[in-house]
Amino acid sequence: MMLSKMKHKMACFFLIGLVSVLPMNSAFSEKNTTASKITKVSIVKRPKDSKIFIPLTNSPQFDRIAFVMKIKDKQSVTIDGKKGEDFDGIAKGTPIFSSAGDRIAYIAFHGKKQFVVVDGKKGMEYDGVSDFVFSPDGNRFSYKIQIGKEQSVVVDQNQGELFSQVWGSPLFSPDSKNHVYIASKGMNWYIVQNSRAIGPYDGVKDITFSPDSKNLACGILKKSSWYLWKNGMSGKGYENISTIAFSSDSSRLAYAAQMNKMLLMVDNAQEHKAYITISSPVFSPDSKYLAYPAKKGEKWFMVLDGKEGPEFDVLGIFRYSPDSLRFSYLGVKKKKAAVVSETGKYDWYKSIGPLVYSPDSKHLAYKAEDDKKAFVVCDGKKGNSYDNVFDPSFSSDSARMAYKAVKDKKMFMVIDGTEGNGYIAMSNVVFSPDSLNAAYLAVKDKTWLWVVNGREMDQGIDQMLTPLVFDGPSKLHGFGIIKNPEPECFRFELSF
Repeated sequence: MMLSKMKHKMACFFLIGLVSVLPMNSAFSEKNTTASKITKVSIVKRPKDSKIFIPLTNSPQFDRIAFVMKIKDKQSVTIDGKKGEDFDGIAKGTPIFSSAGDRIAYIAFHGKKQFVVVDGKKGMEYDGVSDFVFSPDGNRFSYKIQIGKEQSVVVDQNQGELFSQVWGSPLFSPDSKNHVYIASKGMNWYIVQNSRAIGPYDGVKDITFSPDSKNLACGILKKSSWYLWKNGMSGKGYENISTIAFSSDSSRLAYAAQMNKMLLMVDNAQEHKAYITISSPVFSPDSKYLAYPAKKGEKWFMVLDGKEGPEFDVLGIFRYSPDSLRFSYLGVKKKKAAVVSETGKYDWYKSIGPLVYSPDSKHLAYKAEDDKKAFVVCDGKKGNSYDNVFDPSFSSDSARMAYKAVKDKKMFMVIDGTEGNGYIAMSNVVFSPDSLNAAYLAVKDKTWLWVVNGREMDQGIDQMLTPLVFDGPSKLHGFGIIKNPEPECFRFELSF
């Protein structure tokens, strides 16, 4: 694999020195404070003698909110301030929003019966209901049901064939047109694709669609051998197969296979070298490269396009850059950790956190610890030391970087190398779409503050329910609760 060796002249802001938190052309500053506008819209006030369970929002938009409310012995779902019908109970993990946030569903109980409520419409009652899921486009849905001692799947309110057991969660294809799940009757196993049972087999596992939705693959067991099943065709038999994965362009399919008690990677039917053990295959974003950890003797190493890398006692997290031209991973040797990349240079630390590439792939940052201190390493250079650091992230234009740091029991945000004020706790930073503005939530004296470009904004919020979300270059929102005099949920908006 030819990895980029270009020396980046552009360093992370915090390595250049102390720079202003605000870009010179930022739309938000002390000079135009009076131009900012804060509004709050009441969503719902909690009734007396009621209990509200953890609110749910539609991620990543975070512009709708729903929660389960209990009054006496009844529970209901309130969606965007509108209370629904009372039931004996609402299932944990619901309600659920569709990906677009325009639909919502939950599982409810009435006596000993369970059913789904989708967009306010109640479905049929069953002995049990679980694993509700919307299709990726939100237009379809499915869930598992229990009828006596048998199980089935309902797709778009149409009940399928009854089986002894439905295994795992039903799955929609990425284009939402196809639906599949694994089921069994006694010793016979089936692939149920679009309500048609395919089989029987002695076992079925690891079912997955390709990203383009044109291929369906899984492992099937015939007698004592496992085979890769793809679109009805099966290949060579092995002692076992696992970790089936398609590349992002759907042109490649790789999986781990066991043969003679050794493990090998199979990439589009081509067998790689066998090892004592291997881990899951990971393709690069452009689908050209394949990497996976492997073990030989007592040592681990990364196999990148069939070539073995240096040996380590343990291998950790590994990442491709967004442009697929860079590849980095964590190696541990003699209780010291290092990031292995195309530079060929190792910097050893006591521990290393997640690896984060900038969107343009030019910068690599990660948390590291040494001598009881933590710091962020960006492009191989150490930042300032703190008691701890968390969650380095880049702006969309890759020119800015932020992370949380802890010093003297206070947490503060470091943006472009400049430390903000200290707080009890805080959220991750969010950058505006044009990368000019940065905002985060912080707790000070039991109050949640909005901190926008370093300026604190106290809106009297007792609890924030969602992260801050930019709706444009100079507009953001979030949901929160003000408890005085009675708990009330508001949507807070800021324009500047």
